[in-house]
Amino acid sequence: MKLLIIFLLSFIIKSFQGAIIYAPEMRTEVLTFLNEARKHNIKIDSFKTLTIRFSKKLERMAFNGFAPNIFGEHKLILINPYSWGSFSPAQRMLLIAHEMGHSLLKRAHEVPYKDSIMRAHAVSSVTSDFMRDNKFYWDELFSKYGTLSYISDQWDISSDSPRY
Repeated sequence: MKLLIIFLLSFIIKSFQGAIIYAPEMRTEVLTFLNEARKHNIKIDSFKTLTIRFSKKLERMAFNGFAPNIFGEHKLILINPYSWGSFSPAQRMLLIAHEMGHSLLKRAHEVPYKDSIMRAHAVSSVTSDFMRDNKFYWDELFSKYGTLSYISDQWDISSDSPRY
């Protein structure tokens, strides 16, 4: 009986690997991020389960979002529900892309130039530019400037000149 339970648990755990669990309100933003990853030939299929959920605790901490590093992996993204409710669609997209950049692309805040979704406080600092030229921001997010563990050796980006 124990062996059967262990087998079933291991099957259930394996079947959930690679899943992204998120609140229905975040569907558009999460699917947009995954679509942009596909457009940039980024394979995001070898990661562990990622959960994105709202957390009222972030309201007290004055964070819009947070991707805690747990045992070297980001398996959880917390989103401030107050911020989410007050943000425009572009700000919501930036917030989800920024936190998924930490979790799935292993990107940090340190970037070689200021125009980046991964810039600290990106939601407040690049929203208007993102709305005007979001292709640039997606290209930068998925570019070789990041520490991307899911890029094939054939990856090449058409433009590597940073904007200042």
